[in-house]
Amino acid sequence: MNYYQLPRISNSDLTIAMHLLTHTPYQKPETAFRFGGVFHELLLEPEKFRTESCEGLDISLLYRMYRTVVSNRYCQHLLQDSEKEKTILWQESTTDIACKCKLDLIVNPTNDAPYVVDFKTTSARSLPAFLNCCRMYHYDRQMAFYADSIGAKQVCLIGVSKQAKRLFFVQKYTHSAFVAEGRRKYRYLLQKVQERDLFKAIYTARDNGTPSYSSSTDEPSQQAIEPLPTYHPTPSF
Repeated sequence: MNYYQLPRISNSDLTIAMHLLTHTPYQKPETAFRFGGVFHELLLEPEKFRTESCEGLDISLLYRMYRTVVSNRYCQHLLQDSEKEKTILWQESTTDIACKCKLDLIVNPTNDAPYVVDFKTTSARSLPAFLNCCRMYHYDRQMAFYADSIGAKQVCLIGVSKQAKRLFFVQKYTHSAFVAEGRRKYRYLLQKVQERDLFKAIYTARDNGTPSYSSSTDEPSQQAIEPLPTYHPTPSF
Protein backbone atom coordinates (compact mmCIF):
# COMPACT_ATOMS: atom_id res chain seq x y z
CA MET A 1 0.00 0.00 0.00
CA ASN A 2 1.50 3.34 -1.02
CA TYR A 3 1.45 6.50 1.07
CA TYR A 4 -1.65 7.97 -0.57
CA GLN A 5 -3.70 4.84 0.05
CA LEU A 6 -2.94 4.63 3.76
CA PRO A 7 -6.19 4.92 5.78
CA ARG A 8 -4.90 7.83 7.83
CA ILE A 9 -5.73 11.54 7.79
CA SER A 10 -3.35 13.93 6.06
CA ASN A 11 -3.37 17.71 5.86
CA SER A 12 -4.83 17.46 2.33
CA ASP A 13 -7.63 15.32 3.79
CA LEU A 14 -8.40 18.16 6.20
CA THR A 15 -9.00 20.41 3.20
CA ILE A 16 -11.50 17.84 1.92
CA ALA A 17 -13.08 17.74 5.39
CA MET A 18 -13.49 21.52 5.34
CA HIS A 19 -15.43 21.26 2.06
CA LEU A 20 -17.52 18.36 3.35
CA LEU A 21 -18.44 20.26 6.50
CA THR A 22 -19.49 23.38 4.62
CA HIS A 23 -20.98 21.57 1.61
CA THR A 24 -18.89 23.66 -0.73
CA PRO A 25 -17.55 22.26 -4.02
CA TYR A 26 -14.09 20.77 -3.99
CA GLN A 27 -12.04 20.08 -7.06
CA LYS A 28 -8.40 19.15 -6.79
CA PRO A 29 -6.34 21.60 -8.91
CA GLU A 30 -4.72 18.86 -10.95
CA THR A 31 -2.40 21.03 -13.08
CA ALA A 32 -0.97 22.95 -10.12
CA PHE A 33 -0.59 19.76 -8.08
CA ARG A 34 1.15 18.01 -10.97
CA PHE A 35 3.58 20.91 -11.53
CA GLY A 36 4.36 21.07 -7.82
CA GLY A 37 4.80 17.30 -7.62
CA VAL A 38 7.22 17.20 -10.55
CA PHE A 39 9.17 20.15 -9.13
CA HIS A 40 9.47 18.43 -5.74
CA GLU A 41 10.68 15.27 -7.44
CA LEU A 42 13.33 17.20 -9.40
CA LEU A 43 14.51 19.02 -6.27
CA LEU A 44 14.19 16.37 -3.56
CA GLU A 45 14.19 13.01 -5.35
CA PRO A 46 16.19 13.60 -8.54
CA GLU A 47 16.83 9.87 -8.92
CA LYS A 48 13.07 9.46 -9.61
CA PHE A 49 12.77 12.41 -12.00
CA ARG A 50 11.96 11.59 -15.61
CA THR A 51 11.44 14.13 -18.39
CA GLU A 52 8.53 12.01 -19.67
CA SER A 53 6.59 13.03 -16.57
CA CYS A 54 6.84 16.68 -17.70
CA GLU A 55 4.56 16.28 -20.72
CA GLY A 56 2.35 19.34 -20.96
CA LEU A 57 4.42 21.24 -18.38
CA ASP A 58 6.90 24.08 -18.90
CA ILE A 59 10.13 22.16 -18.38
CA SER A 60 12.32 25.24 -18.84
CA LEU A 61 10.39 26.92 -16.01
CA LEU A 62 10.86 23.84 -13.81
CA TYR A 63 14.62 23.92 -14.34
CA ARG A 64 14.80 27.69 -13.82
CA MET A 65 12.99 27.35 -10.48
CA TYR A 66 15.24 24.44 -9.55
CA ARG A 67 18.35 26.54 -10.24
CA THR A 68 16.93 29.40 -8.15
CA VAL A 69 16.71 27.07 -5.16
CA VAL A 70 20.03 25.23 -5.49
CA SER A 71 21.97 28.46 -6.08
CA ASN A 72 20.77 29.87 -2.73
CA ARG A 73 23.30 29.24 0.05
CA TYR A 74 20.72 28.75 2.77
CA CYS A 75 18.82 26.24 0.62
CA GLN A 76 22.09 24.47 -0.17
CA HIS A 77 22.64 24.00 3.56
CA LEU A 78 19.09 22.76 4.10
CA LEU A 79 19.28 20.28 1.24
CA GLN A 80 22.63 18.90 2.39
CA ASP A 81 21.85 18.47 6.10
CA SER A 82 18.37 16.97 6.11
CA GLU A 83 16.15 13.98 5.56
CA LYS A 84 14.05 14.34 2.42
CA GLU A 85 10.50 13.23 1.61
CA LYS A 86 10.15 11.48 4.97
CA THR A 87 6.85 9.72 5.65
CA ILE A 88 5.60 10.21 9.23
CA LEU A 89 2.81 8.13 10.75
CA TRP A 90 1.49 9.48 14.06
CA GLN A 91 -1.45 9.62 16.44
CA GLU A 92 -2.78 13.13 17.04
CA SER A 93 -2.79 13.74 20.78
CA THR A 94 -6.20 15.40 21.31
CA THR A 95 -8.32 13.02 19.18
CA ASP A 96 -6.07 9.94 18.91
CA ILE A 97 -6.81 9.95 15.16
CA ALA A 98 -4.26 8.14 13.01
CA CYS A 99 -2.52 10.78 10.88
CA LYS A 100 0.16 10.85 8.23
CA CYS A 101 2.32 13.36 6.43
CA LYS A 102 5.23 13.40 4.02
CA LEU A 103 7.76 16.06 4.96
CA ASP A 104 9.88 17.77 2.31
CA LEU A 105 12.85 18.24 4.64
CA ILE A 106 13.58 17.47 8.28
CA VAL A 107 16.62 19.49 9.32
CA ASN A 108 18.60 18.28 12.38
CA PRO A 109 16.62 15.02 12.39
CA THR A 110 18.80 13.29 14.98
CA ASN A 111 18.93 15.95 17.70
CA ASP A 112 16.29 17.34 20.04
CA ALA A 113 15.52 20.43 17.93
CA PRO A 114 14.44 19.24 14.48
CA TYR A 115 12.66 21.61 12.16
CA VAL A 116 10.47 21.17 9.12
CA VAL A 117 11.01 22.83 5.75
CA ASP A 118 8.37 22.85 3.02
CA PHE A 119 8.83 24.17 -0.52
CA LYS A 120 5.87 25.80 -2.27
CA THR A 121 5.73 26.64 -5.96
CA THR A 122 3.88 29.93 -6.22
CA SER A 123 2.73 32.54 -8.70
CA ALA A 124 3.53 35.25 -6.14
CA ARG A 125 6.01 37.93 -7.21
CA SER A 126 6.64 39.37 -3.74
CA LEU A 127 6.76 38.35 -0.09
CA PRO A 128 3.43 40.11 0.73
CA ALA A 129 1.80 38.23 -2.16
CA PHE A 130 3.22 34.95 -0.87
CA LEU A 131 1.96 35.70 2.63
CA ASN A 132 -1.46 36.18 1.09
CA CYS A 133 -1.12 32.68 -0.42
CA CYS A 134 -0.24 31.37 3.05
CA ARG A 135 -3.53 32.78 4.31
CA MET A 136 -5.59 31.63 1.32
CA TYR A 137 -4.30 28.05 1.32
CA HIS A 138 -4.05 27.57 5.12
CA TYR A 139 -0.33 26.96 5.13
CA ASP A 140 -0.31 27.73 8.87
CA ARG A 141 -2.50 24.65 9.40
CA GLN A 142 -0.22 22.52 7.25
CA MET A 143 2.96 23.61 9.01
CA ALA A 144 1.45 23.10 12.48
CA PHE A 145 0.29 19.63 11.43
CA TYR A 146 3.76 18.81 10.10
CA ALA A 147 5.57 20.25 13.12
CA ASP A 148 3.46 18.32 15.63
CA SER A 149 4.04 15.06 13.75
CA ILE A 150 7.69 15.04 14.87
CA GLY A 151 7.72 17.58 17.71
CA ALA A 152 9.60 20.14 15.62
CA LYS A 153 10.78 23.37 17.20
CA GLN A 154 10.68 25.46 14.01
CA VAL A 155 9.03 25.47 10.61
CA CYS A 156 10.15 27.15 7.41
CA LEU A 157 8.07 27.72 4.29
CA ILE A 158 10.03 28.53 1.15
CA GLY A 159 8.03 29.99 -1.71
CA VAL A 160 9.62 29.41 -5.12
CA SER A 161 8.24 31.97 -7.56
CA LYS A 162 7.11 30.95 -11.03
CA GLN A 163 6.96 34.60 -12.08
CA ALA A 164 10.30 35.86 -10.82
CA LYS A 165 13.68 34.37 -9.93
CA ARG A 166 12.93 34.81 -6.25
CA LEU A 167 12.50 32.84 -3.05
CA PHE A 168 10.26 33.87 -0.15
CA PHE A 169 11.07 32.65 3.35
CA VAL A 170 8.56 32.40 6.21
CA GLN A 171 10.33 30.92 9.21
CA LYS A 172 8.55 30.51 12.55
CA TYR A 173 9.05 28.91 15.95
CA THR A 174 6.34 26.39 16.78
CA HIS A 175 5.16 28.50 19.74
CA SER A 176 4.52 31.47 17.40
CA ALA A 177 1.04 32.83 16.71
CA PHE A 178 1.33 31.55 13.12
CA VAL A 179 1.75 27.92 14.18
CA ALA A 180 -0.61 28.20 17.16
CA GLU A 181 -3.42 29.35 14.87
CA GLY A 182 -2.64 26.54 12.44
CA ARG A 183 -2.75 24.04 15.29
CA ARG A 184 -6.15 25.35 16.37
CA LYS A 185 -7.42 24.93 12.82
CA TYR A 186 -6.24 21.35 12.30
CA ARG A 187 -7.42 20.19 15.73
CA TYR A 188 -10.83 21.72 15.13
CA LEU A 189 -11.18 19.90 11.81
CA LEU A 190 -9.97 16.59 13.26
CA GLN A 191 -12.54 16.92 16.03
CA LYS A 192 -15.30 17.46 13.47
CA VAL A 193 -14.08 14.53 11.35
CA GLN A 194 -14.30 12.34 14.46
CA GLU A 195 -17.67 13.69 15.65
CA ARG A 196 -19.33 13.25 12.25
CA ASP A 197 -17.44 10.09 11.27
CA LEU A 198 -16.27 11.56 7.97
CA PHE A 199 -13.43 9.09 7.40
CA LYS A 200 -15.09 7.08 4.64
CA ALA A 201 -16.32 10.23 2.86
CA ILE A 202 -12.81 11.69 2.99
CA TYR A 203 -11.16 8.56 1.63
CA THR A 204 -13.74 8.37 -1.18
CA ALA A 205 -13.20 12.03 -2.06
CA ARG A 206 -9.44 11.52 -1.97
CA ASP A 207 -9.75 8.75 -4.57
CA ASN A 208 -12.28 10.56 -6.76
CA GLY A 209 -11.09 14.15 -6.36
CA THR A 210 -14.59 15.27 -5.34
CA PRO A 211 -16.37 15.00 -1.96
CA SER A 212 -19.40 12.75 -1.74
CA TYR A 213 -22.22 14.39 0.19
CA SER A 214 -23.92 11.23 1.43
CA SER A 215 -26.70 10.94 3.97
CA SER A 216 -24.09 9.91 6.54
CA THR A 217 -22.93 13.52 6.60
CA ASP A 218 -25.17 15.70 8.72
CA GLU A 219 -26.37 18.97 7.25
CA PRO A 220 -24.17 21.49 9.07
CA SER A 221 -25.77 24.36 10.89
CA GLN A 222 -24.18 27.77 11.09
CA GLN A 223 -23.35 27.02 14.73
CA ALA A 224 -21.79 23.66 13.90
CA ILE A 225 -19.19 25.03 11.50
CA GLU A 226 -16.85 27.46 13.18
CA PRO A 227 -15.38 29.86 10.65
CA LEU A 228 -11.69 29.32 10.13
CA PRO A 229 -10.12 32.73 10.69
CA THR A 230 -7.40 34.24 8.59
CA TYR A 231 -4.14 35.52 10.01
CA HIS A 232 -1.56 38.07 9.04
CA PRO A 233 1.81 36.34 9.36
CA THR A 234 4.95 38.38 9.52
CA PRO A 235 8.20 36.95 8.20
CA SER A 236 11.10 36.18 10.49
CA PHE A 237 14.49 35.01 9.41
